[in-house]
Amino acid sequence: MLPVDLCQTRRLDWQHGFPPYIVSCTCRSRPRSIGTKGSLMNVVVLQGSLSSDPVARTLASGSVLVTLELTTVVDGAGVSVPVAWFDPPIEVVFAAGEALVVVGTVRRRFFRNGGLTQSRTEVVAAEVVPAGRRRQVRTALARAAASVRPDAA
Repeated sequence: MLPVDLCQTRRLDWQHGFPPYIVSCTCRSRPRSIGTKGSLMNVVVLQGSLSSDPVARTLASGSVLVTLELTTVVDGAGVSVPVAWFDPPIEVVFAAGEALVVVGTVRRRFFRNGGLTQSRTEVVAAEVVPAGRRRQVRTALARAAASVRPDAA
């Protein structure tokens, strides 16, 4: 995947087509709705299509987890990206093949399965928007760009 540094880009222009790359930045900033508390920032923006229908399940804590498999195209090859969306604000009605834009963070989690410790790297979604809803996509991208503040580095 090709990294794009939001500190340098600062403006994502939908008219020229939003690239289906993971966008990440680690700079000193004050996180807003994306990322975690602290001085380093972790921001991801993806555009792609759903490989399969979303799977929703209720966790023991009562939280709802929706898992998505998003396929992006990088250098002509399909890349599958697992996405975890906790407590989505809407009922998820997306279907396989639908184009989406996801804004969130990258996370690697560890778990035990069959006595072995395993890990999974995934995108934890803060926002999931159908790609055809350009106004909502622009708003999500603006929030992602605003959460990265290179002047605070």
